[in-house]
Amino acid sequence: MKMNQAIRAVAVAGLFSIALLATGCGSGAGSPVKESLAATTDAAAPRAALDKAAASAEDDESYYTPFKKPDGSRFRIAIMQSGEYFSYADVLEGTLKGLMTIGWIREVPSLLPGFAGYAAYKDGKTVPNILAELAKNDYSDYLEFPEQAFFDLKWNDVNAKSHEYLRLTSPGSGVDLIIALGTQVSSILTKPASFDIPVIVDSISDPVGSGILASLGDSGKDYLTGAVDPDQDIRQVRLFYSVIKFKTLGILYEDSEIGRAYGAVDDILKVAKENGFSVTASTELLPDPENEDDEEAWAAAEARYVTALDALCPKVDAVYLAVQAGLSEYSLPDIVKVLNRHKKPSFVMEGKNFVRDGILLGESDSNLVAKGIFNGKKIVSIFKGRKPRELPQVYEHVPHIAINLGSASTLGYDVPIDIIASADEVFSSEGAKK
Repeated sequence: MKMNQAIRAVAVAGLFSIALLATGCGSGAGSPVKESLAATTDAAAPRAALDKAAASAEDDESYYTPFKKPDGSRFRIAIMQSGEYFSYADVLEGTLKGLMTIGWIREVPSLLPGFAGYAAYKDGKTVPNILAELAKNDYSDYLEFPEQAFFDLKWNDVNAKSHEYLRLTSPGSGVDLIIALGTQVSSILTKPASFDIPVIVDSISDPVGSGILASLGDSGKDYLTGAVDPDQDIRQVRLFYSVIKFKTLGILYEDSEIGRAYGAVDDILKVAKENGFSVTASTELLPDPENEDDEEAWAAAEARYVTALDALCPKVDAVYLAVQAGLSEYSLPDIVKVLNRHKKPSFVMEGKNFVRDGILLGESDSNLVAKGIFNGKKIVSIFKGRKPRELPQVYEHVPHIAINLGSASTLGYDVPIDIIASADEVFSSEGAKK
C-alpha cells in the first residue's frame, strides 16, 4: 500500500500560542486547577468564572506535572486514522514528542533526532510502525498507546461497522481518549451528539466546513475538541511570494470541490489579489482512486500529474505544490526533474521530506513539535477533568522554512542570506533519485 497515495487530509493543527509551549514541573496532587475548580463548581457559579479559573491554572507550568489514574494505572489512548498517509505519522510523532517535552513520556530512541529504525520496515514510518517502536521501550509511567488500540479505517466507511472499531469505541473499551487522524474517520467518530470517550481530531482539511466542528471557537459537542488554523495556507503562499517575488504562480488541482479545497485555491487567489501576481492553474489531473490498493490507478494519477506540470511550467514563474493524488514520493523524482529542467522554484504545501528530496521550499518539522506540545497539553487538561469542548481550538503559527540549497543551485537561484539564516532545516541534495 502506498504511503502517500490515499484520500488526502491536510494537517491543520496546534492549539495554544507559542508563548505557552514551555515545559513545566511541580507538584501534582495539590495542583492549582483542583483548588480553583473546587471554588467555582457550585451550580450557581457562572461558566465564565469556571473557564477563567481553569485557564488561569493552565497558565501555571505545574498544571502539566504527570500523574496516574486514581487507581494507579496508566491512561490508555487509542489512535484512529482514515487510512495510510504520511502526514498522520508525522502528526502522531509530533504529539509523542510534545508529551515527551512536558514530561509524560520518557526519552526513547524512536523519538530522538537521527532515529533510523523505520528503514527496517517495508512501509517506512507509519502510525502502526511508530506504535510498534514505542512498544519496544518502557516509555511512560502515565500513558500507554497500545498497538491493539490502533484502528485504520482504510478509507472505507464500511469498516466503521467492524468488530475492531466497535470494540474501541464501546463504553467498556478501557480507552480514556481517542486521537482521530483524518477527515474521514473524524467525521464518523463525531456524528453522535454524545459519546463516552473524549476525542481529539487532527489532520483535517476543513474541520468546520466538513461539519466535524461547529465553529472555530466551539466544537459543538462536549466530548470533542479539534485544532483549527484557518490561515495556514495563506501564510505559506505569502511566505513563498516574499521569498521568490514571482509575477505568475502556477498551481495544480483536480477540478472538483474537494480538489479545490485540498489545493487551497481560494486562499491562493486571495493572496494573489493582495500582492498583485496572477495565477495560472492546471486542472488536467486525475482524482484519487477509489481503491487505495489499485496500483495502476495510482500510477496513472502520478503520470498525469507529471505531464500536467511539464505543460504548466513554461507559463509561470514558480509553482505551489498542494496536496494531490499525483504528488507522491513515487512521482517526486520526475517532478523534480521537470522543475529543474524548466528552472522553476517550488513550494510544497506539506511534506518536509519532499524538500529534502528536491523541492526548493516548504515548511519544516518545527511546527509539528510545537503543535505536539499543544496537543499534549490538551490531553493533560482532559485527564484533569476539563471537557474537551471547553478547550481552545484556534492555533496560528509562523511558518518555519525548510529549504534545499542543492535545488537552489540547480535552478540558478541565489538564496538570500537572511532566508538561509531564518530556515529551520537546510538540505543540500540536488533532487530525489529513483
